[in-house]
Amino acid sequence: MKNKWRDVYDSKQSKNPWKYPSNFPLYLDVEPTNWCNFNCSFCVGKQQMTRPKGYLDLNMFKDICKQAKNMGVLGIRFLRWGEPLLHPNILEIIKIAHEHGLLTHITTNASMLNSNMSSKLLPYLDSIIISMQGTNEDEYKKFRGNNFDKLFKNIEWLKHDRDTSGDHTYITISTTITDETEEQVQSFKDTWKPYCDDITVAYTWFKRLENKNPVKDEIKRATKLLHRFKCQEVMIKLSIDCDGSVSPCCLDYDQQLSIGNIKDNTLKELWESEQTKAIQTLLTNKRQDIFTLCNTCELNTGFRGKE
Repeated sequence: MKNKWRDVYDSKQSKNPWKYPSNFPLYLDVEPTNWCNFNCSFCVGKQQMTRPKGYLDLNMFKDICKQAKNMGVLGIRFLRWGEPLLHPNILEIIKIAHEHGLLTHITTNASMLNSNMSSKLLPYLDSIIISMQGTNEDEYKKFRGNNFDKLFKNIEWLKHDRDTSGDHTYITISTTITDETEEQVQSFKDTWKPYCDDITVAYTWFKRLENKNPVKDEIKRATKLLHRFKCQEVMIKLSIDCDGSVSPCCLDYDQQLSIGNIKDNTLKELWESEQTKAIQTLLTNKRQDIFTLCNTCELNTGFRGKE
């Protein structure tokens, strides 16, 4: 199964946007809702986000798709700081993007991904990531506190529906770990390999929650060092919250780096604004220290240690 998004991620504009800058965002990260039905201890959005909860307006989204297509944007990913499947019109939202000729992707905790939902999503979805935690049921329940058996069944249904329908949706299972061993990681991969096309393993990030009760006992386990580098995220995409606020930062949970709102400005105006260019220039020069948000970013900062 080919991941249609791979051509976007592997393009020279995406891999080296400083040498091959794009005149438009390659893709958009759009938040259907910032409501979530999980209470994950490690999630900065759940534990610290203060902005009002809401849902993406359909008419606003249709305008986003129209502008995106005209501008040259290649695709839209439905994710950000809530569970996308909680939006009452999520199927229509994904279908709208698909009908505009845009690549589509969704990241979900899979709690609502029953067979009925899967069969309706698959015809309009190019890629899906199932977001998990740890390498086994105990770790999953510790950090996410939800029904592991239901998760397993929903993923089984998704893979079954995809394979029997002939749809092209690329299925990835993604988890993050703390101090799990190589053997535990391999066991996780062996368990889930029959149910997906790809498996990714990253590291759980606690930096912004360092003094928060939900993770105070677990943070000692997160010793993996990440290293500072130039932020390419701000060079290749824009992130749009459910209320229309736009940020060049994919991890901007409380609109600290908002450059405006899609209700007031066009995508082109926001992408070409002096504010966007200033943020891109500062982060290209590794000046994460300018912004509190960037200075605690897992993509750019060493965790609990030297760079």
